[in-house]
Amino acid sequence: MASRPLRQPRCDPAGPRLVDGGGLLSHQRKCIRQCRGAREIQVGRIPAAANVNLNLHLNAQADLILLNPTYTFATPVLGGQLAIGVTGLFGRSSADLARTLTAAVGPLATTRTGSFGDSITSVGDLYPQATLKWSAGVHNFMTYVTGDVPVGAYSPSSLANLGIGHAAIDAGGGYTYFNPQAGHEFSAVGGFTYNFKNQDTQYQNGIDFHLDWGASQFLSKQVFVGLVGYAYQQVTDDFGQHPVLGAFGPAWWALVRRSASCLPWATCRVI
Repeated sequence: MASRPLRQPRCDPAGPRLVDGGGLLSHQRKCIRQCRGAREIQVGRIPAAANVNLNLHLNAQADLILLNPTYTFATPVLGGQLAIGVTGLFGRSSADLARTLTAAVGPLATTRTGSFGDSITSVGDLYPQATLKWSAGVHNFMTYVTGDVPVGAYSPSSLANLGIGHAAIDAGGGYTYFNPQAGHEFSAVGGFTYNFKNQDTQYQNGIDFHLDWGASQFLSKQVFVGLVGYAYQQVTDDFGQHPVLGAFGPAWWALVRRSASCLPWATCRVI
């Protein structure tokens, strides 16, 4: 299981955060935000409540080519295997935002709808990374550090971007238990992400903790079944938002069944 740093599972027009191996990826994301508000006003001499309801529906899609050249050192470092690399991407990102605003005062109500979209074809940020791995029989350990170099296409006024507009650093470690005789495999990778301030928006995302894990049973050398999960917890609030929005520190989790097969000429790698 490879580390997946720089996660920000929130609706953000800066585009998808993807760190993966080379290849063609199609990533689609949808998000629905709903905001409500109420305030008592005076209509003549009759008090009435004014209710406002705002629905936002964001649909984002990215078709990306990722390149991940990596160099692995033959000489052990601290008894482990050191590898360094960098991930770059090129592709197209598009986003569409639909909004519906409903305002009601007593029996009177009005609704306004609208939508707009944006797209971009360019290069994304660079993601340097370094890993150090150790192996002891069925037990495998890894530590990593990676980050974001904000050189990709980004504009704070655009809905679709391929860069995130700020630097970031992510570090953590992982463990894999793999018993090829019994076909058992369990992997977990966790880490913390620190995001630097976006100088265009003066907004800074909080520090977050993320954990990926997976458990598999190999039915043959090429076929396995199992479960994968993901947990995300923001440990500090964001900075720079309007005070009326309050603190923003989300938590996410997911659990997914999986089944897959390895190509006969490929090697199934853990960690």
